[in-house]
Amino acid sequence: MSEFQQMAQPGWLQHYASALENLSPDRLNDLEQYLADDLQFSDPFNHLHTRDAFIALMDDMYARLDEVGFKVHSVIEQQQQGYLYWTYSASSSVTGWFSIQGVSRVEVNEAGKIRLHEDYWDGSRLMQTLPLLGRVVAWVRRKLACQG
Repeated sequence: MSEFQQMAQPGWLQHYASALENLSPDRLNDLEQYLADDLQFSDPFNHLHTRDAFIALMDDMYARLDEVGFKVHSVIEQQQQGYLYWTYSASSSVTGWFSIQGVSRVEVNEAGKIRLHEDYWDGSRLMQTLPLLGRVVAWVRRKLACQG
């Protein structure tokens, strides 16, 4: 059985989570073994339709940010789908250090390769770290919290 077919076996999502936690700019190509060519990826700012576009997005992230890290806290796997609860952290000269928690919904295809990776997290948390815009976002968040 190939490593790709093993992905559909129990524990496939833990393997992927481990790859994300150990990701670095020089290990981006390691992700290719887990991803289908027609991978669908989405988060609050992106919607991509190929593995290559996802790898390019990750490459751009490492080019723009420093101290990038993923920490997966929980993995829930059910046959060909699962969920990851994670914390993403990074820093840049524009934003300073920031940390965001989120959840990913992940599905594999019949070949055991990831065909869907949807990230759910509060995009306003990231926008709040930006100069000028961050103050406006923080103000709006405070106003909305007072009315809830």
